[in-house]
Amino acid sequence: MNRRGFLSLLLFGSLLGLTLAKAGRAAPERRILIQASPVAGSQHHHGAELWPRLAVGQPLTLMRESRNPHDCYAVALYWQDRKLGYIPQRENIVAAQMLDRREALQAAITQLTHSDNPWQRVHFKVEAVM
Repeated sequence: MNRRGFLSLLLFGSLLGLTLAKAGRAAPERRILIQASPVAGSQHHHGAELWPRLAVGQPLTLMRESRNPHDCYAVALYWQDRKLGYIPQRENIVAAQMLDRREALQAAITQLTHSDNPWQRVHFKVEAVM
């Protein structure tokens, strides 16, 4: 799906929710997958320390770092208030823009793999909640 199609889908979903709310019915919560990626930079933060306590399905907190000197679209991933790493730089623009607009996003761990390569250890997903 290209960016224009994705944004159109978000707008349509928002309008549908408003229409149902006006009709006196609560719209069912919908989740749209924004991305699925490996955690970047876990070797520079608390990744190794937290590894034994991580589990698939656990929620992650997304924290925007617009003043990050390396990436103005940086989005950090936290597990129980400890920085695990980041959304990879080449994939973070959509999530960063949605967070800047205060749109509801949720993230969770989707895969844990024992590997010497830190890019293969922890994978996560980000979903828009509507």
